[in-house]
Amino acid sequence: MRNKAGILAKLGVGAGGHRGERARRSFHGLEQSVVNITVDPLSRRAGKAVARPGNALRRAVAVRRTRTWLWQSPHNGCAVSAQATHTFADMADTHDFDDWLRDFEAEARRRELRGDPDWTAGARLHGSVLRSLQRFQVGEDGDGANLVAKAAAAGDDRYTRAVRLFVAEERDHARLLARLLAAAGAPIISGHWSDAVFVRLRRMLGLRLELMVLMIAEVIALRYYRALRDGSGDRLTAEVAGRIFDDERRHVPFHCDRLRDGFRDLPRPLRAAVRYGWWVLTLGVCAVVALDHGPALRRLGVPATVFVTDVTAFFAAVTHKVFPRGRRSLAALT
Repeated sequence: MRNKAGILAKLGVGAGGHRGERARRSFHGLEQSVVNITVDPLSRRAGKAVARPGNALRRAVAVRRTRTWLWQSPHNGCAVSAQATHTFADMADTHDFDDWLRDFEAEARRRELRGDPDWTAGARLHGSVLRSLQRFQVGEDGDGANLVAKAAAAGDDRYTRAVRLFVAEERDHARLLARLLAAAGAPIISGHWSDAVFVRLRRMLGLRLELMVLMIAEVIALRYYRALRDGSGDRLTAEVAGRIFDDERRHVPFHCDRLRDGFRDLPRPLRAAVRYGWWVLTLGVCAVVALDHGPALRRLGVPATVFVTDVTAFFAAVTHKVFPRGRRSLAALT
Protein backbone atom coordinates (compact mmCIF):
# COMPACT_ATOMS: atom_id res chain seq x y z
CA MET A 1 0.00 0.00 0.00
CA ARG A 2 2.97 2.26 0.51
CA ASN A 3 4.61 3.27 -2.76
CA LYS A 4 3.03 2.42 -6.08
CA ALA A 5 5.66 3.56 -8.55
CA GLY A 6 3.66 0.92 -9.76
CA ILE A 7 -13.94 5.38 -15.90
CA LEU A 8 -15.98 3.97 -14.52
CA ALA A 9 -15.73 1.58 -11.65
CA LYS A 10 -17.57 -1.69 -12.15
CA LEU A 11 -21.11 -0.96 -11.16
CA GLY A 12 -23.61 -3.35 -9.73
CA VAL A 13 -26.17 -3.77 -7.00
CA GLY A 14 -24.77 -4.23 -3.52
CA ALA A 15 -26.53 -5.75 -0.59
CA GLY A 16 -27.69 -2.33 0.55
CA GLY A 17 -28.82 -0.94 -2.81
CA HIS A 18 -27.12 0.72 -5.76
CA ARG A 19 -23.35 0.60 -5.35
CA GLY A 20 -20.60 2.91 -6.56
CA GLU A 21 -22.73 5.97 -7.43
CA ARG A 22 -20.35 8.38 -5.73
CA ALA A 23 -17.31 6.90 -7.46
CA ARG A 24 -19.13 7.02 -10.81
CA ARG A 25 -20.07 10.70 -10.40
CA SER A 26 -16.56 11.54 -9.28
CA PHE A 27 -14.89 9.98 -12.27
CA HIS A 28 -17.34 11.56 -14.70
CA GLY A 29 -16.19 14.91 -13.30
CA LEU A 30 -12.53 13.96 -13.43
CA GLU A 31 -12.82 12.90 -17.05
CA GLN A 32 -14.41 16.17 -18.06
CA SER A 33 -11.73 18.15 -16.24
CA VAL A 34 -9.05 16.24 -18.18
CA VAL A 35 -10.74 17.40 -21.38
CA ASN A 36 -10.85 21.01 -20.23
CA ILE A 37 -7.22 21.51 -19.18
CA THR A 38 -3.80 21.75 -20.72
CA VAL A 39 -1.15 19.26 -19.63
CA ASP A 40 1.21 22.12 -18.75
CA PRO A 41 1.48 22.00 -14.92
CA LEU A 42 2.40 25.66 -14.66
CA SER A 43 -0.75 26.89 -16.39
CA ARG A 44 -2.90 28.58 -13.74
CA ARG A 45 -6.17 28.43 -15.62
CA ALA A 46 -8.04 25.48 -17.08
CA GLY A 47 -7.72 25.43 -20.84
CA LYS A 48 -5.16 28.25 -20.94
CA ALA A 49 -2.99 28.01 -24.06
CA VAL A 50 0.76 28.22 -23.58
CA ALA A 51 2.71 30.38 -26.04
CA ARG A 52 4.79 27.61 -27.57
CA PRO A 53 4.63 26.39 -31.17
CA GLY A 54 2.44 23.35 -31.55
CA ASN A 55 0.94 23.59 -28.07
CA ALA A 56 -2.64 23.14 -29.28
CA LEU A 57 -1.73 19.99 -31.16
CA ARG A 58 0.22 18.53 -28.23
CA ARG A 59 -2.68 19.26 -25.90
CA ALA A 60 -5.21 17.68 -28.24
CA VAL A 61 -3.10 14.53 -28.59
CA ALA A 62 -2.51 14.30 -24.85
CA VAL A 63 -6.18 14.77 -24.03
CA ARG A 64 -7.31 12.21 -26.60
CA ARG A 65 -4.78 9.70 -25.33
CA THR A 66 -5.76 10.33 -21.71
CA ARG A 67 -9.45 9.88 -22.47
CA THR A 68 -8.66 6.53 -24.09
CA TRP A 69 -6.69 4.98 -21.26
CA LEU A 70 -8.96 6.39 -18.58
CA TRP A 71 -12.29 5.35 -20.03
CA GLN A 72 -12.02 2.40 -22.38
CA SER A 73 -11.79 -0.85 -20.49
CA PRO A 74 -11.57 -4.04 -22.53
CA HIS A 75 -11.08 -5.90 -19.28
CA ASN A 76 -14.60 -5.18 -18.08
CA GLY A 77 -16.12 -4.60 -21.49
CA CYS A 78 -17.24 -1.01 -20.95
CA ALA A 79 -16.45 2.11 -22.92
CA VAL A 80 -17.98 5.47 -22.09
CA SER A 81 -19.12 7.95 -24.70
CA ALA A 82 -16.79 10.86 -25.38
CA GLN A 83 -19.83 13.16 -25.16
CA ALA A 84 -19.90 13.18 -21.34
CA THR A 85 -21.32 16.48 -20.12
CA HIS A 86 -20.49 16.23 -16.42
CA THR A 87 -18.51 18.97 -14.68
CA PHE A 88 -16.69 19.63 -11.44
CA ALA A 89 -20.03 19.83 -9.66
CA ASP A 90 -20.57 16.11 -10.26
CA MET A 91 -18.19 15.35 -7.42
CA ALA A 92 -20.42 15.76 -4.39
CA ASP A 93 -19.42 18.64 -2.10
CA THR A 94 -19.91 17.08 1.30
CA HIS A 95 -18.09 16.05 4.46
CA ASP A 96 -20.24 12.92 4.65
CA PHE A 97 -18.25 9.75 3.95
CA ASP A 98 -21.21 7.40 4.40
CA ASP A 99 -21.38 6.84 0.64
CA TRP A 100 -17.72 5.93 0.48
CA LEU A 101 -18.02 3.58 3.44
CA ARG A 102 -20.92 1.78 1.77
CA ASP A 103 -18.95 1.59 -1.47
CA PHE A 104 -15.92 0.00 0.20
CA GLU A 105 -18.10 -2.43 2.14
CA ALA A 106 -19.94 -3.48 -1.02
CA GLU A 107 -16.64 -3.95 -2.84
CA ALA A 108 -15.31 -6.13 -0.01
CA ARG A 109 -18.38 -8.37 -0.31
CA ARG A 110 -18.04 -8.53 -4.08
CA ARG A 111 -14.35 -9.40 -3.83
CA GLU A 112 -15.11 -12.24 -1.42
CA LEU A 113 -17.81 -13.66 -3.68
CA ARG A 114 -15.68 -13.40 -6.81
CA GLY A 115 -12.69 -15.26 -5.40
CA ASP A 116 -9.21 -15.44 -6.90
CA PRO A 117 -8.13 -15.86 -10.51
CA ASP A 118 -7.12 -19.30 -11.71
CA TRP A 119 -3.49 -19.34 -10.61
CA THR A 120 -2.92 -22.80 -12.09
CA ALA A 121 -3.00 -21.23 -15.56
CA GLY A 122 0.44 -19.77 -14.90
CA ALA A 123 1.89 -16.57 -16.37
CA ARG A 124 4.54 -15.87 -18.99
CA LEU A 125 6.14 -12.44 -18.75
CA HIS A 126 9.30 -10.81 -20.01
CA GLY A 127 12.09 -10.41 -17.45
CA SER A 128 11.85 -6.60 -17.46
CA VAL A 129 8.13 -6.77 -16.65
CA LEU A 130 8.75 -9.28 -13.84
CA ARG A 131 11.38 -7.02 -12.27
CA SER A 132 9.00 -4.08 -12.51
CA LEU A 133 6.20 -6.09 -10.90
CA GLN A 134 8.48 -7.09 -8.04
CA ARG A 135 9.05 -3.43 -7.21
CA PHE A 136 5.36 -2.57 -7.44
CA GLN A 137 4.50 -5.51 -5.20
CA VAL A 138 6.80 -4.13 -2.50
CA GLY A 139 5.11 -0.77 -2.81
CA GLU A 140 1.64 -2.26 -2.44
CA ASP A 141 2.59 -4.17 0.69
CA GLY A 142 2.30 -2.70 4.18
CA ASP A 143 -0.12 -2.61 7.08
CA GLY A 144 -1.20 1.02 6.63
CA ALA A 145 -1.20 1.52 10.41
CA ASN A 146 0.26 5.01 10.17
CA LEU A 147 -2.41 6.20 7.73
CA VAL A 148 -5.21 4.64 9.79
CA ALA A 149 -3.91 6.31 12.96
CA LYS A 150 -3.86 9.72 11.27
CA ALA A 151 -7.35 9.17 9.89
CA ALA A 152 -8.60 8.23 13.36
CA ALA A 153 -7.04 11.39 14.83
CA ALA A 154 -9.08 13.44 12.33
CA GLY A 155 -12.18 12.48 14.32
CA ASP A 156 -14.52 11.14 11.61
CA ASP A 157 -15.33 7.51 12.39
CA ARG A 158 -16.92 6.90 8.99
CA TYR A 159 -13.82 8.15 7.19
CA THR A 160 -11.57 6.04 9.43
CA ARG A 161 -13.60 2.91 8.69
CA ALA A 162 -13.42 3.66 4.96
CA VAL A 163 -9.64 4.12 5.22
CA ARG A 164 -9.33 0.72 6.92
CA LEU A 165 -11.16 -0.87 4.00
CA PHE A 166 -9.00 1.06 1.54
CA VAL A 167 -5.89 -0.31 3.24
CA ALA A 168 -7.37 -3.82 3.05
CA GLU A 169 -7.80 -3.41 -0.72
CA GLU A 170 -4.20 -2.25 -1.08
CA ARG A 171 -2.95 -5.24 0.88
CA ASP A 172 -5.02 -7.48 -1.35
CA HIS A 173 -3.27 -5.93 -4.33
CA ALA A 174 0.07 -6.93 -2.82
CA ARG A 175 -1.22 -10.47 -2.30
CA LEU A 176 -2.49 -10.70 -5.89
CA LEU A 177 0.82 -9.47 -7.27
CA ALA A 178 2.75 -11.94 -5.10
CA ARG A 179 0.61 -14.80 -6.41
CA LEU A 180 1.05 -13.54 -9.97
CA LEU A 181 4.83 -13.48 -9.56
CA ALA A 182 4.72 -17.00 -8.16
CA ALA A 183 2.63 -18.12 -11.13
CA ALA A 184 5.33 -16.70 -13.37
CA GLY A 185 8.08 -18.45 -11.41
CA ALA A 186 9.52 -15.25 -9.91
CA PRO A 187 10.07 -14.49 -6.20
CA ILE A 188 8.99 -11.38 -4.34
CA ILE A 189 11.70 -9.03 -3.12
CA SER A 190 12.12 -7.76 0.44
CA GLY A 191 12.48 -4.09 -0.40
CA HIS A 192 13.43 -1.37 -2.87
CA TRP A 193 15.00 2.05 -2.39
CA SER A 194 12.04 3.91 -3.89
CA ASP A 195 9.68 2.29 -1.40
CA ALA A 196 11.94 3.23 1.50
CA VAL A 197 12.00 6.88 0.38
CA PHE A 198 8.21 7.07 0.05
CA VAL A 199 7.61 5.46 3.42
CA ARG A 200 9.99 7.84 5.18
CA LEU A 201 8.48 10.86 3.45
CA ARG A 202 4.89 9.91 4.23
CA ARG A 203 5.45 9.05 7.88
CA MET A 204 6.98 12.40 8.69
CA LEU A 205 3.87 14.27 7.49
CA GLY A 206 0.33 14.88 8.69
CA LEU A 207 -2.79 13.36 7.13
CA ARG A 208 -3.24 15.91 4.36
CA LEU A 209 0.33 15.77 3.12
CA GLU A 210 0.48 12.00 3.47
CA LEU A 211 -2.60 11.75 1.26
CA MET A 212 -0.95 14.05 -1.27
CA VAL A 213 2.06 11.72 -1.50
CA LEU A 214 -0.26 8.73 -1.66
CA MET A 215 -2.26 10.35 -4.46
CA ILE A 216 0.88 10.62 -6.59
CA ALA A 217 1.32 6.88 -6.24
CA GLU A 218 -2.35 6.25 -7.06
CA VAL A 219 -2.25 8.28 -10.27
CA ILE A 220 0.95 6.60 -11.39
CA ALA A 221 -0.57 3.22 -10.58
CA LEU A 222 -3.58 3.97 -12.78
CA ARG A 223 -1.38 4.36 -15.85
CA TYR A 224 0.91 1.47 -14.95
CA TYR A 225 -1.81 -1.12 -14.35
CA ARG A 226 -3.65 0.04 -17.45
CA ALA A 227 -0.48 -0.63 -19.46
CA LEU A 228 0.04 -3.98 -17.74
CA ARG A 229 -3.54 -5.06 -18.36
CA ASP A 230 -3.56 -4.13 -22.03
CA GLY A 231 0.04 -4.79 -23.02
CA SER A 232 1.21 -7.92 -21.20
CA GLY A 233 -0.25 -10.40 -23.68
CA ASP A 234 -0.89 -12.81 -20.80
CA ARG A 235 -4.42 -13.69 -19.68
CA LEU A 236 -3.69 -14.13 -15.95
CA THR A 237 -1.64 -10.93 -15.81
CA ALA A 238 -4.37 -9.00 -17.61
CA GLU A 239 -6.98 -10.24 -15.11
CA VAL A 240 -4.91 -9.33 -12.05
CA ALA A 241 -3.93 -5.92 -13.45
CA GLY A 242 -7.55 -5.25 -14.45
CA ARG A 243 -8.79 -5.95 -10.92
CA ILE A 244 -6.23 -3.62 -9.40
CA PHE A 245 -6.90 -0.95 -12.02
CA ASP A 246 -10.63 -1.02 -11.27
CA ASP A 247 -9.90 -0.50 -7.56
CA GLU A 248 -7.55 2.41 -8.24
CA ARG A 249 -10.23 4.18 -10.27
CA ARG A 250 -12.32 4.26 -7.09
CA HIS A 251 -9.44 5.25 -4.81
CA VAL A 252 -8.55 8.46 -6.63
CA PRO A 253 -11.91 10.26 -6.17
CA PHE A 254 -12.05 8.94 -2.57
CA HIS A 255 -8.79 10.71 -1.73
CA CYS A 256 -9.84 13.76 -3.76
CA ASP A 257 -12.88 14.19 -1.51
CA ARG A 258 -10.81 14.16 1.66
CA LEU A 259 -8.08 16.42 0.32
CA ARG A 260 -10.58 18.95 -0.99
CA ASP A 261 -12.18 19.11 2.44
CA GLY A 262 -8.78 19.36 4.12
CA PHE A 263 -7.54 22.31 2.06
CA ARG A 264 -10.87 24.12 1.70
CA ASP A 265 -10.22 26.80 4.32
CA LEU A 266 -6.56 27.57 3.55
CA PRO A 267 -5.83 31.13 2.36
CA ARG A 268 -5.57 31.32 -1.41
CA PRO A 269 -1.81 32.11 -1.52
CA LEU A 270 -1.06 29.10 0.67
CA ARG A 271 -3.29 26.87 -1.44
CA ALA A 272 -1.39 28.00 -4.54
CA ALA A 273 1.94 27.26 -2.87
CA VAL A 274 0.81 23.79 -1.80
CA ARG A 275 -0.49 23.05 -5.28
CA TYR A 276 2.76 24.17 -6.90
CA GLY A 277 4.83 22.06 -4.52
CA TRP A 278 2.60 19.07 -5.22
CA TRP A 279 3.23 19.49 -8.93
CA VAL A 280 7.01 19.67 -8.44
CA LEU A 281 7.01 16.46 -6.38
CA THR A 282 4.73 14.68 -8.85
CA LEU A 283 6.86 15.55 -11.86
CA GLY A 284 9.97 14.35 -10.06
CA VAL A 285 8.41 11.06 -8.99
CA CYS A 286 6.91 10.48 -12.43
CA ALA A 287 10.28 11.00 -14.10
CA VAL A 288 11.96 8.56 -11.70
CA VAL A 289 9.29 5.91 -12.31
CA ALA A 290 9.50 6.37 -16.09
CA LEU A 291 13.26 5.83 -15.95
CA ASP A 292 13.25 3.04 -13.37
CA HIS A 293 10.50 1.08 -15.12
CA GLY A 294 11.32 2.25 -18.66
CA PRO A 295 12.24 -1.19 -20.07
CA ALA A 296 9.03 -2.74 -18.74
CA LEU A 297 6.88 0.14 -19.99
CA ARG A 298 8.40 -0.13 -23.47
CA ARG A 299 7.76 -3.86 -23.44
CA LEU A 300 4.13 -3.11 -22.57
CA GLY A 301 3.86 -0.69 -25.48
CA VAL A 302 4.06 2.57 -23.51
CA PRO A 303 7.16 4.72 -24.15
CA ALA A 304 8.38 6.76 -21.19
CA THR A 305 7.31 10.04 -22.80
CA VAL A 306 3.77 8.75 -23.28
CA PHE A 307 3.68 7.49 -19.69
CA VAL A 308 4.75 10.88 -18.31
CA THR A 309 2.33 12.79 -20.55
CA ASP A 310 -0.62 10.63 -19.55
CA VAL A 311 0.15 10.74 -15.83
CA THR A 312 0.58 14.52 -15.79
CA ALA A 313 -2.61 15.09 -17.77
CA PHE A 314 -4.67 13.08 -15.32
CA PHE A 315 -2.88 14.56 -12.29
CA ALA A 316 -3.81 18.02 -13.57
CA ALA A 317 -7.47 16.96 -13.40
CA VAL A 318 -6.94 15.72 -9.84
CA THR A 319 -5.44 19.04 -8.72
CA HIS A 320 -8.40 20.91 -10.16
CA LYS A 321 -10.68 18.71 -8.07
CA VAL A 322 -8.73 19.20 -4.89
CA PHE A 323 -8.14 22.94 -5.45
CA PRO A 324 -11.16 24.31 -7.33
CA ARG A 325 -10.77 27.91 -8.41
CA GLY A 326 -11.83 30.32 -5.73
CA ARG A 327 -12.88 29.34 -2.21
CA ARG A 328 -16.52 28.64 -2.98
CA SER A 329 -17.81 25.15 -2.45
CA LEU A 330 -18.36 22.88 -5.43
CA ALA A 331 -22.09 23.10 -4.86
CA ALA A 332 -21.87 26.85 -5.37
CA LEU A 333 -20.29 26.31 -8.78
CA THR A 334 -23.37 24.59 -10.24
